[in-house]
Amino acid sequence: MLKFRKRDKAKDIPEDDGKKLDNITEETEPENEGGSEQEDLESSAYTVLYSFVYLLGANCIRTGKRFLKGLRRIAVKPFRSLYTLARIFVIGIDHLFFKWFHRFLNELHYIKREVKSAYENMQGISITNVGLICSVLRHYIKKGFSRHRMFMRTVIRVIMPVAGFVVLMLTINYWNGRTFALEILYGNVSLGYVADENVYLDAENLANERLNLGESETQAQKTEVSIEKPTYKIRVVSKNELTDSSALCDALIENSQSNITNACGIYVDGEFLCAVKNETDATSVFDEILEENKPADGDGIVGFVEDIEYVQGLYPDNDETIWDAAKLKAKLATNKTEAVYHTVQDGDTLYDIALKYDTTIEQLYAMNPDMGENIYMGDQIVVSMEVNYVRVKVMKTEVRTEEIPYETIQTESASLYKGTQRVKTEGTKGIARVTELVSYVDGVKVSTEEIERVVVQEPVDREILVGTKSLAVSGSSGTITTTSGRFVWPVIGLNSISRSYGYASSAYSSGYHTGIDITGSGAYGRTIIAADSGTVVQAGWNGSYGYSVTIQHSGGVRTLYAHCSSLSVSVGQYVSQGQPIARVGNTGYSLGAHLHFEVIVNGRKVNPNPYLGR
Repeated sequence: MLKFRKRDKAKDIPEDDGKKLDNITEETEPENEGGSEQEDLESSAYTVLYSFVYLLGANCIRTGKRFLKGLRRIAVKPFRSLYTLARIFVIGIDHLFFKWFHRFLNELHYIKREVKSAYENMQGISITNVGLICSVLRHYIKKGFSRHRMFMRTVIRVIMPVAGFVVLMLTINYWNGRTFALEILYGNVSLGYVADENVYLDAENLANERLNLGESETQAQKTEVSIEKPTYKIRVVSKNELTDSSALCDALIENSQSNITNACGIYVDGEFLCAVKNETDATSVFDEILEENKPADGDGIVGFVEDIEYVQGLYPDNDETIWDAAKLKAKLATNKTEAVYHTVQDGDTLYDIALKYDTTIEQLYAMNPDMGENIYMGDQIVVSMEVNYVRVKVMKTEVRTEEIPYETIQTESASLYKGTQRVKTEGTKGIARVTELVSYVDGVKVSTEEIERVVVQEPVDREILVGTKSLAVSGSSGTITTTSGRFVWPVIGLNSISRSYGYASSAYSSGYHTGIDITGSGAYGRTIIAADSGTVVQAGWNGSYGYSVTIQHSGGVRTLYAHCSSLSVSVGQYVSQGQPIARVGNTGYSLGAHLHFEVIVNGRKVNPNPYLGR
């Protein structure tokens, strides 16, 4: 623990200064004796506080150092223990398992020195003295085995397992490339090696079929050549020495004492057709058929529906089996089956015909390209095409355009009254370019597969405005009447037509009427509204029409409202559908309060009823 001594202030003050301080004290004491005592008390308090803080800080530092030192010892101790354990483990492993290795190395160096010494000693012996050399070698070898017995034992213990493993791998590798097989013998002639007897049986059946190809049943009974049963021997051969059934078949035929020849057999869907001595002649006939059916534009893949197989081998040398190219071509030009026709009867439909012959309406149209949508009694319809001996399949890409339907969307409109609709935008169909992979069999389309679709023109949606505006009209006793046509009913509260459009005669008038007259009980003063939105092109006195209003709508359509008692719009003003424009009156040439309503399309007065849904 730190100890502090109280410092003598008098010793710290120089002598002269002390005298001066005494003088000052003496001079000032009489004046402020009480203030000096207070300052001494404050100085003593500060000194005590300073000493306490200093001692507290010093003790904290000393305690912290002790704590950190102990903590370091605790933290390092496990690592030191682990290091010690690891060192003990390594030393133990080295002592237990590598001690012999160290001794082996030491012994090896020792033997190396002895061999070198023995070699130097033997250099003085003449090479012609073989007996002496053998005697010396025997001496050194005996000496080496007796002196280095442990070393030799260790070498043998290591070398023997390694040598045994090498022998095992060589044995496995040898027998992996070898197999037990049956050697087929005809007398003293070896026909080959097969993995099992089933290979021979397959070859025997194939040989018997080939030896009787092209013969009728009676001929086959007379000339059938049976393959003699061979003898077998078990052999160990390489796998690449095994013979398959096809090669063994040729060997059996060759040794059957039959009249045979080397030719190219043609098989259609696995069934033998004929054999041609020159394979090139056979392939040229089929290639010619493909060339004839190749598309004119050269775009497409041409092939046969049937599986055509060429098998080179030994075949009976007779006219029924061996053909020339001309005979093969003539055979391929024939049909397997003829076309089937259906005669349309009374009540037949394409659906019924397709169902009867297990086909589809699309296939009927493909087989009858000239057939229209309607069929008539007595028509001959192809329901099954003739099937050629070999059918040609053509696969090619075709491009066509296809319409893309547009969608219809509805948009609410506050400018239209409830129950009314207006086409804002007419829909336009889009166009897509479709690339398809089309397959034809003998010219008849059998399948299509879409491989690409590119939109050339996007469709334009059809937009319809649906009215949400209230049907009630301010200042009028009634609501707007919507119609199924383009216009709303032009008068509030009047629904009777006293005179229709066209020729009519009555007690009051006759002749051609260019509009409709709308009236009813209490007609005078009823509110007239715009049947559709548009611009006012005439408003005022209009001769026999009296006070009238004419509105120009879209699409070249105008409406005229005549015999009004008063007007509430002016020329050039835009009005909305259902907006009040005038009052029903009896002005002009009129015999009673009513509204004369006309529809004018491109300058020609037409019947208003279709526009009002009547």
